[in-house]
Amino acid sequence: MHGGPWDRIAAYTPGAMLDMFQHGLLQLNAMLVALIFIATGLGVAAIWVRLGVAVERRALMSAAVATAAAGVVVACAFVHPSWDVSENQRHSFSEVDEAALAHITAPLSIEAHLAPEDPRRSDLEHQALSKLRRVLPSVKVRYVSATSIGLLEQANTGYGEIW
Repeated sequence: MHGGPWDRIAAYTPGAMLDMFQHGLLQLNAMLVALIFIATGLGVAAIWVRLGVAVERRALMSAAVATAAAGVVVACAFVHPSWDVSENQRHSFSEVDEAALAHITAPLSIEAHLAPEDPRRSDLEHQALSKLRRVLPSVKVRYVSATSIGLLEQANTGYGEIW
């Protein structure tokens, strides 16, 4: 399945975070999650270095640290600031377009008639929707498809609608 919670979780894997940094996109939520993972690892290591403490107690303390870290990671998922530090500003719209988009106050919903394996879906995500989500974090995208590969996909309806 494409999209949804699994895509959000996948964005916090080390490879995905490194890929964002390499392409000049700094996202505050990803940086906070990375710091939380580092602090959690150090905290759990500090707990297990204390050899005089019973194993059960160390396991309980480790579980408490992991639970607290999970709660903070979930909270960080709702932090949206990001900075495009790439040379050509590839992750951003022009300043004029961003100013115009900032005036949109109502929730924006997009329905795209593209199958999961359709290459146009990936292009739409990387070239337009990722930029749009940086400016309007509340954008909702719903993909509609009758097939998994997109061949002969709803030819009479076009690509989708924006409302």
